Formats: sequence, C-alpha cells, structure tokens
Amino acid sequence: MSLVKRLSVFALAVVTTLSLAGVQPALADNHISAGSLLALEGSSDAAVYYIGSDGMKYVFPDSKTYFTWYENFDNVMRVDVATLDEYEDGGAVTYRPGTKLVTHMNTAKVYAVGPGGMLYWIPTEEVAVGLYGDNWGSMVMDVIPGYFSSSYSTGDELSDMYPTGTLVQMGETIYYIDGSTKRAFANADAFEANNFSYDNVLDVDDLSDYTDGDSITGEEMELSGFMPSEDDDVPTPSGTLTVNLSSSTPDGDTVPKGATGVEVAKYNLSAGGGDATITSLKVERGSIGSRTDVSKVYIFNGDTRLSSGRTLNSDDEASFNLNFDVDSNETLSIVVDFSSSATASNIHSFGIKEVVSTAAEVNGSMAMGKKFTIGGQAVGNLDIENKNAYSATATEVKIGEEGLEIAEFDIDSVGSQEDLALTGLTLKNAGNADASDLGNIELYYQGSKVADGSYDGDYLVFTFDEITLEKSESNYNFKVRADIEGGIDNTVRFYFDEKADIKAVGKSYGYNADVDITDMDTSTECYNVQIKGGTITVNYATDNNETVIADQTDFVFATLEVNTAEDVDVDQFQVTVDETDGGDVGVIDIDNVEIRNVETGSVYDGTVVSGADDDAATSVIWKFEDVIWEMGDGTWEIRGDIPNTASSSDAYEFDIDFTSGFTAEFVDSNESVTAATDLSSTSLTGSTYTIGGSSLTVVPGAFNNGESVIDAEGVTIAGGTFDTGSTSGVNITEVAFHGKDDSDTTTALDATDDTYFDKDNIQTVTLWGDENNDGTWEELDTVNYASLTNGEVSFDNFELYVGKDGSVPFLVTADIDSTLDGSNTNLRIQMTSVTATDDNNDTVNAVETGESSTISTTVRIDFGRVVSLYSVGTLTVAQDNDVNDVDTNKYVLAGSTGNKVARLKFSADYEDVKITKLSLYNAVATAYDSVNSVKITDANGTVLASEVFIGATATFENDNGLFTVEEGTQYYYVVADYRAIDSDSPTGTADSQDYLSITIPDSYGVEAQGYSTGSDLASYTNTADTDTTYTSTVVGTKVNAVTDATSASLSTGETEIFRFTVTLDTSATNASTTGDDLEAVLEELAIQLNYNSSTMTTTAVDSSNYLKLYRVGKSGYATATIPASGSKSTFDFSDSDITMGTGWTSANREISVSDTSATFYVKATNVTGADTNDYVQAKIANLDGSAGTLGTNYDVQWHDGTGNLMYGFLLGYDEVIGDSVN
Repeated sequence: MSLVKRLSVFALAVVTTLSLAGVQPALADNHISAGSLLALEGSSDAAVYYIGSDGMKYVFPDSKTYFTWYENFDNVMRVDVATLDEYEDGGAVTYRPGTKLVTHMNTAKVYAVGPGGMLYWIPTEEVAVGLYGDNWGSMVMDVIPGYFSSSYSTGDELSDMYPTGTLVQMGETIYYIDGSTKRAFANADAFEANNFSYDNVLDVDDLSDYTDGDSITGEEMELSGFMPSEDDDVPTPSGTLTVNLSSSTPDGDTVPKGATGVEVAKYNLSAGGGDATITSLKVERGSIGSRTDVSKVYIFNGDTRLSSGRTLNSDDEASFNLNFDVDSNETLSIVVDFSSSATASNIHSFGIKEVVSTAAEVNGSMAMGKKFTIGGQAVGNLDIENKNAYSATATEVKIGEEGLEIAEFDIDSVGSQEDLALTGLTLKNAGNADASDLGNIELYYQGSKVADGSYDGDYLVFTFDEITLEKSESNYNFKVRADIEGGIDNTVRFYFDEKADIKAVGKSYGYNADVDITDMDTSTECYNVQIKGGTITVNYATDNNETVIADQTDFVFATLEVNTAEDVDVDQFQVTVDETDGGDVGVIDIDNVEIRNVETGSVYDGTVVSGADDDAATSVIWKFEDVIWEMGDGTWEIRGDIPNTASSSDAYEFDIDFTSGFTAEFVDSNESVTAATDLSSTSLTGSTYTIGGSSLTVVPGAFNNGESVIDAEGVTIAGGTFDTGSTSGVNITEVAFHGKDDSDTTTALDATDDTYFDKDNIQTVTLWGDENNDGTWEELDTVNYASLTNGEVSFDNFELYVGKDGSVPFLVTADIDSTLDGSNTNLRIQMTSVTATDDNNDTVNAVETGESSTISTTVRIDFGRVVSLYSVGTLTVAQDNDVNDVDTNKYVLAGSTGNKVARLKFSADYEDVKITKLSLYNAVATAYDSVNSVKITDANGTVLASEVFIGATATFENDNGLFTVEEGTQYYYVVADYRAIDSDSPTGTADSQDYLSITIPDSYGVEAQGYSTGSDLASYTNTADTDTTYTSTVVGTKVNAVTDATSASLSTGETEIFRFTVTLDTSATNASTTGDDLEAVLEELAIQLNYNSSTMTTTAVDSSNYLKLYRVGKSGYATATIPASGSKSTFDFSDSDITMGTGWTSANREISVSDTSATFYVKATNVTGADTNDYVQAKIANLDGSAGTLGTNYDVQWHDGTGNLMYGFLLGYDEVIGDSVN
C-alpha cells in the first residue's frame, strides 16, 4: 500500500451494469455481512453490488471488472429494493489488483492497479516487459473514462517493484506481494479461499528485493474482497524531511571507462518532528554526456546497497522504490556503473530530483553532485567464472553437514589494464534459505580462509584484507563454505546481482573494476543446493578396555552419543554382544541388556534376536524398538547385568552394525534414514570388558629416621598408599600395626618388637587418609591410650573407599606422652593386617607392592622409620661469620645505623626451642657509649629484639620468647646503631676507635625452653664465646671504596700512568669539637710501579724525573722518587721531600663529606725513544695494613678528622690496580 496521501473518489452514477440473465435467485439471509454480493430481485439486467467492510455498497461497472474478482455468479443474492436502499452508494468496484493493466481512450499511459483503485504508471515498455513479460500488452484493459477519473486515484510510477496485490510464483511457492514484502501461501486451500485465480500468477526468478512476511493460511477479508480506498488507510503526513548535498560529496574527477561502483553524489538527510520514511526517490543525470555512458545507477546507505541497479530512462531519470527510515541524521549516496564503451570527454553529473516520503514537507537544496569526465583510459577488468554449473535438479545436502561448499567461482584478470586490490564480495541468494539455515559461513581464497560471511537480507557479505589480483592473471579461486543448520526443503543459490558487489579497486587509476558477471549473475547460473533431512553423527564416547568384576547390575558397556539435525524415529536397531572365552568352558551371557537415555532417564528393554542363553562363546544379538533420537545431542547408555557366575578372563564387547537390523526415518522431512549416507559411521566397535578379580596393594612410603620429645603431637610413624586395580574399587574397614624391633630379623613377633610400640610412651595414635589426593588429610580413626594394647594398635572404626585404578595416601601419627617409659625410647611399627571388600562385597586380600602373599602377622610391611624419643630438645649456639658484612675487621661510621656486627647460628634438635634470654658481651667495656642500640634480627632483617649495652653486656629477655628456633638450623644477626661524634649532642657522643667484638658468655649467655615440652633446657652447647669474631671500629669519617679510574696511553714526555678515586660514606655526618664537619685526611701513600725492564735506561719511565701526584680539582702536585720495577714510591706528606712538589697544600689531601669523593692521578715522564711495546702499571698494593713501615706494613695512612691514625681502609679487598699504560 502506498503511503503517499491519496484522494478518495466515490462513484456518482452507474453508467454500465453487467447482465444477470439466467442467474437463479438466491435467498437473502436476514443478516447480510461485509463481502456479500447483492442484486435486485426480479430483474435480469440488475447491477451487482459488493457490500464493503464500511457498510456501503459498491457497484461492479461491467463484467470485465466483475470477473477479475469472481469466476461466476453463484454467490450473488437477490434482494428487494428496500434492502438495497439500506446501504449507501460507495462508488464503483475497480479492477482487482494484480489481474489486469488498465488505460482509457483519452491517454497513452498504461497503469497497474493496486488496492482501492490506486494506479501506478508504467513509464516505459522496458519496465512493462521487466515486470509482466513480453506479452504484457494482452493484460491491458480499457476503462470508461468517467470511472477512471472517479474510481481510481494515481500513485507512484513503477520501475522494478510490483504493486500490492500482485501474485507471483518462484519455484514451487506462490506469493502475494504486499508493499516491499512477499507473503507465501501455505497451501492451495489458502490460495483458493481468497478467490484468487491461478491465471493471474506471474512466474518470476528473483524476489530478493522483498522481505518475507507472514504466510497466508486461510481467507483474509483484505485479500478476498474489494477494499475501497479510504482516507483513514493513509497515515497523516507529519514533520519535515530535509535533503541537502553533503559537504563530503565526492569531488569531480576523470574516471576510466568501465569504472563501476563510482560514488558521484552524497546527500545528508534529517527528519524533523519525528522519523520519516522515504518510499521512493528519483535520480536525474545532468551535463553534456550521453546516458548510454551509464550502465547502472544505485542508491547506497554507507556500504549498504538499498536497491538493484536502475537504467536511465529517456528523460535521463532513474526511479527507486525504497522503504528507508530517516531519523535525525542519515546519508544516501548515488553510485554509478559507467559503460566500458563510454565516450571519452563526455561529462556527467547526478543528483536527487524528487523524494516521496511520509513527511508532510520535503525541503533542502538537493543540488546536483560534481561533474565527472570520462577518460580515455579503461579501468581494470575482471571476469567471474562460475565453477558449479546450475542444474534444475538441486544437489541435496543434509542438515548437520559442516564446511559444505555452497559456491565456487574463479576471478580472472586476463586483459586487465592494471593490478587490482580486492577487498569485498557480496553474493545474493536466489533460494529461500535464510541466515538461520546456514552457520559458520566462510570464504576461502586459494584454499585458505580469508573472511567470515554476514547475512543482510538475501545478501551474503564478505569483507577482508586486500588480495592483489595481478593483471593478466587467471584462476584466482574462491569458495564459500557453510554448515547446514536447518531449513528442510529450502534452497541455496548464490550469484552476483550487480557489478558493484565486487569491491576491486585498480591500483593505477583508483576506481572499481569493470566486472563481467554474466557467467554468474542470475538464479540459473549458480550452484543449486536444496536442504534435506539432517545427517546423524553416531559415536561411542569411550574407548577404554577394562577388567571388571562379575556380579554387577546395570553395568554400562558402552555410551552411544548421537547428534542429529532433526528428530529421528528409530523403528529398530540392534546391538551385538561379542563374547570371548577366557579358557574355561563357554561364556556366561550378559543378562537384561537395555538402553537408557541419559538426559531423560527413559529406559528401553532389549529383546534377544539370536544366541540367547547358550553360554557358549558366540555372539548374542539384542534388538531395541521405537526409540526417538531427539534433535541435537543425545547420550544413551547401553548396559546389562554381569552374572555372578561369569568366569575370570571371559570378555564382552558391545558392537552396533547400522547396515543390518536398523530402520529409521527423519520426523520433519519424513525421509527414510540410510545408514550409508545419513550416518557418520555405519558400525561402532565397543570396548572390551574382561572379567577379573579385585586387588589391593599397600605401597609403603619412604621415610627417614626422626626424633621427637614428650608432649609432641602428630609425630609421623608410618605411611604409604592403598592402590587398587582396574577391576573394582575397594572398601577398607580395618588396619592393624605392631611394633618392630629394628635389630630383630626373626619372622615371629616377640617381646622386643613390643618395646618399639610401648603404649606408655603414647597418648593417642591416629590413622589419616587423603581421599582426594589434594593434600587434605582426613582423620579416619583415633585410638587413645586406654584402648591400646602394648606393642600393637588396630584401627577398625572407619571406612576408606579407593576407586578402581585408584591410589589413596595414608599416614599413621602419634601424640607422645608427657613422660617416657624407661629405656623404651624408640618408636617403630609394621603393618600386620588389612580388612577390605570389593564392589561386590567380596573379600579382597591386601599385599605389599611387589609381593604376592597376603599381609598378616607373618607377612608384614615394615615402614622403616625409627622415631627416637627424648624428654627435652637440645640447642647448639655458635658464631658463623663466614658471610659478607661480618667476615672481616671493618670501620663503621659514627652515626650510622643497621651495621651488622656478627652472625649467630642456632641449631635445635628433637623439638623447636624457644629462646627466652640472650646476653651479648663486648671485648671493650668502655665502648658502650658509642653504641645507641643493639638489635637481634632474623636472616630477612626483621628486628626480633632491641637493647642497649650496660658496660660490656647487652641482655635480651622475654619469658614468652625472644624468638623460636625451629628444629634444624637458623641464623640471626647482631646489628648495631651508633651514636655520632658530636660533643654537643644531648644523647652523648661516640669515640673514634671504639669497637665492638661480640661473644656470648658460656655460663649465662642463653636461656631456652623446649617448645613442645615447655621444659627449660638444662644445658646447651655454646661455642659463640670462642668462635672467631671480627672488630667493628668507630671512625669519624669512613672510606667506602678506592677504585681504579685509569684510562691513558704512554707517550713521550710527562704522561698520566695511574688514576684512582676515594669515595666516602655519606650516610652520617660527624663534627669536631669546634663544630666543623670531620674530614678524611690522607697522611701517607705508597704506589707500586711495574714496567717492562729492570734496566732504568731502557724502561718506559725516566728515573731522572719524579713521580707526581695530583688531585682533580686542586692545584699543585706532590712528588716522590721513582722506584725499580716492582717496588714502591712513597709520599709522606709530613716529610720535607714533599716540598719538592709545586703548589701542593694540606687541602689537597683532605676529603670532606660534602665532596663525597676525591680523584687522584699520577704522572711520570716517558723516556725519549722508548720502545713501542714499553709499558708501566701502577697500583696501591695494600689497602688493609697494620702499624709499621710505609710501603712494607701499610700503603695508606690516614686519619678520620679526630687525629687518630689508621693504617689502611679495611675495605675487604687488598689493592687497587691501574690499567697497563702502553
């Protein structure tokens, strides 16, 4: 129905009536309903009226009009004139839509008729042929001009869409066209119930521009009778639609001949006062070119094509019927295909000329787009070659098939003028399968997947990364694959609808290629596929041959998995039980074979076809009937009863042969199931189940000997795993243990074995199990002292189930008593019995792994762990300073914190030990005033306790424990924070040269308790009072490092041969008595030289000159005589020899904290004419010296600003060596 405003015209007079001569009168009912046909009684020439749904009567103006609606007069009722007068005249009935084309004597125009007499002008013969075929002229009827003007109203012109009311047939389906939708008739009854005639049905092969509407299942008043045009049928136009040429409309350009998909104009659209719907628009061409240059015109919204391609009519116009909704902002583009034979230099422009919409007003500029000139060059070209020839007999495919090929084509670029970049393909489906019927649609190029497809109406769209199609190449192969997921009897026929659907842009000219799609551009030039009943996937879920026990009910021998695309009614199928004799006489048959639907729980009993109850090693065939395999996934257990008389080693296998004894049909498609073509497998072979015995194996764990003390809890004394075989699970209900004398090699249990499980040493014994093998231990049973028998323990108040092929760890632990029984202080047990049953409640004999004899009092399992019991733990204390920071004598900067002084080693045996008191003793009693605090930390630096020295001693005490030494060895550090050197400090000042050298007094240094026993350790072993300890000496300034910085080469004349940097510790600042920052002062220095000759006259260094010492950033230098190779030059800054330098002052040897570091370098004079390979190397050889002679006992003397002399820097390394200077 058109949505443009229409004028309702009522008939003013009946000029011509049809004759009812010969019609028998029909008796009128008391109630005359809408849709009734009435005529005046007693008159053979009476007019026939139609009673409309509005209660008015409408006259048939002539028989031609009447017979477009009805085949005869059988339903006409004769009534009196009074009855007729009850109905007001509504006008004349018009030709039935979709039956005839109309015109009249005063016009050359021909129209199609829509509901309510709406006329649609057919503008050209080309349009008439395209819609109604070559014989369209035979459909044209003349209408009396007066009726034409009064009963009909004029709507839009037609182009490629049928008016509402048209009947069309595509394939086997007849449709009723309703605007832009097509409504299928469900069956012939629905067609005939609406008084339609098959003579008026048009055959078509493409309805892709119509969407699917609701199917017609019976009579509908709007379809079966005349529906007069009423103003109420037409929505009241409202709002405004604004259409303007977009600022982003394409600029004019010179386009090559044959260019397709060229966007030539772009428009912005906006609706005001509510959304608007564009029902049609008209495009016009301008400029001086010929319309024959233009092959097709399209309307696009973004990348979406809204129409098929239109050709320009003689007025250079193209009309489009649309159903395009416009909200606040939308865009429409005019896209053009240019002919490959277009004339060079012709100019074209395009624009929207007219828009018809539901809006009350359409405004805007609607200006023409820019001008495009046809160039002399030709665009690149492609040919599409369909590789799956069309056949009227469709190729049948099954629902459920995956990765099915539904289209294949080659793209050739032979003869192309340029390489092309292919980025998209759009295919149209001429069949009636929709998006729900196809899944996982994929495009493959040369065998590799390049894109997933998306459905848009009847179109399948692929967008992908650029594929280069080189010019003059052929056989670029493409395939479309999909999963068939539904749509029984629906068809799939993909072809290329328009050239613009191939996105291939030339790399030279930048325009879409001219594509020849004639080999694949109609619904009869493509692969024709029809969807049929689904395929069925059958599979056995498991393939695990097993050994099982006899006497089992409903044992599952196989699990059948079924996947079907539609319901399947299985009339019958058979299962064959193949039997294998294990070596005795015959095989006991499986009883009561049945199948069970796992999802629903429904059970179907089988019946024996052959081989029943013969107990011979033959096959037994069971049959199942009337089973429904529902669409989708289904799981079926095939199960039966294994008799208790089944023999060991007999075996059973459940197989299915679908080629024999199997009949089924698809429920929806009503097609028989053929095993060879419809099933994924024609046979299934089951697992082999062999009858066997149950087993339980005890695997003892690997344990080391251990120690414990009184009151300890959870002491492990035995453990291992209980392992089962593949036949059955095992339920363990009792386990017994007995003491084990580790020196007793006799078989019999005796009194000495009892002493290794002396009940007087034990409070409780517990059996633990880890059923889930996840480290979570569950208490199975506990036996307390009162229930113990000396020498043995039995756990019998539990159940531990171990599934088949299972392994469950177990442990036995003991809580030790508060006192020990004399000399019986060893704990060791062995397993003496296990009571267990299998899944059939039959007894299972347990054996040790690798053994065959049942565990008993004579065949025991020894777990090999001896736990020695003690009344209290022990502790050993020592110093262990063989680690960085505490492994040498060192200087520490006054005022610094966190200085490690010593490392203490604590070792606890038999139990954890809690330290309640620790005393540290320093070798210098007067050094306490240099220490602010002393701390005990663990190895990670966590402070455990802090104290101060009182005299030479610092004592840490805490009855609840300073720290706990876990059984084994732990390390702890003694850490000191020092006071600064500052006589004005209110907290006191440190003294340069005070030092710490820590010991732990043997007689009172440690007090400790056993953690488990709570008892004081009566004694402990302490070597920390005699172990090697190192000094930490307080200084006012501290050198952190002396590093080599030499980088020089030996040249003639004075040359730098050595450079070194002295770096200070700046973590604290100390002050002199005058308040000045203390400085490190260099007093003496020895530098050793090594060079390549012992003869001075041939050495690299001129001995007649002096060694010169400079400081970077300071002026002047000091001098010293040059020694023989391997000897040392000495600088004594208090000696008169230093005056031999120039400009050297005391400031050159003073290093302040603010300086952070000082760099010194040494120069010597190179002998003129020295050999090229001569070298000299300098070093400070002794950084850690002692008092004595410079160059012999020490190489560096310095003081820290307090005047106290020190020999070396105590850096932990001996020397700093310069590079060899060549």
